[in-house]
Amino acid sequence: MKRFIYSAICAALFMGSAALASAQTRGFMLRSGGSLKKQTASGMEWAAEIPVGAEFEILSAEPVTADWVWKGGSSKDRTFHKVRYQGKEYFMLTNECAIGEQCSVITRDAVLYDKGRVSTFRNAVLERGTLVVCTGKNSSIADIILRETQFYDSNAAVIRTRWIWAEKISDSKDDAKAAQLVELAHLAKDDDMKREYLSLASGLSVSSDIHEYIVETEEILFPPQITFTTVPSTDYGKIHSDDGSAVNVREAPKTGEVVGKVYNGNRFSCDMMTEQEDTIGGVTAQWFHAKVSTDEGEISGWIFGEFLDFQ
Repeated sequence: MKRFIYSAICAALFMGSAALASAQTRGFMLRSGGSLKKQTASGMEWAAEIPVGAEFEILSAEPVTADWVWKGGSSKDRTFHKVRYQGKEYFMLTNECAIGEQCSVITRDAVLYDKGRVSTFRNAVLERGTLVVCTGKNSSIADIILRETQFYDSNAAVIRTRWIWAEKISDSKDDAKAAQLVELAHLAKDDDMKREYLSLASGLSVSSDIHEYIVETEEILFPPQITFTTVPSTDYGKIHSDDGSAVNVREAPKTGEVVGKVYNGNRFSCDMMTEQEDTIGGVTAQWFHAKVSTDEGEISGWIFGEFLDFQ
């Protein structure tokens, strides 16, 4: 019975290609926890939940302006798209969704650029598994191709448009579906449901990067036993990332909370490493417990071995 329920959820979540084949304008919900609205005499009110990555048809040529109201509060003059989702008409906040032909997914942590030039680098990263909608604009610089993408910025509660390395974006529908299921696993309160969503994601034909993402999520939700060994106190060197982006320092290997970020050239020393290896972004390495010297002071935590240049 449970499997039937999960299958029904996924069928509803991933319908779209056939149901919306004749749609003139498509959109995708990019906010986790987004909702559909209904229009009442008071304004736009909550009608139903809609999962991140869900596809819908946009019916309004121009956004509709109205008050957004909820129990105990309201927000004036917000803009909404009139949409059709699963055969019914609703309204949706414009700052929670993006218009485009398909939903794509970030396969590896990706540095953001303001424009289609590497000189516009921002000290910000989109994490692997983030669902995005590409605008169709590309920029080629030497051997690097940048793509203009839209994504939901949860800190500012708006849709942002930035440029990202093309090699870190997958347009595969199965990759995007897997990312949706991983998000559902994170949100599920029941362990059996978490495992079922991850199992459904694993059953899709996904890329190696997204497969790693699924495995990584399973280890976050159901942590394995990790063993450590000491390393010589003389093991030291400098932080190094190929694209110059910030490197996460974690409280625990792989799944721990990020306690700080370090950058190319920061010096480190190590005292422990994991006995187990991980594969992330196609690179297999161990995790090292390091002390890193930065301009702001010393940061201690676990860093993936790919980013440590031992000297």
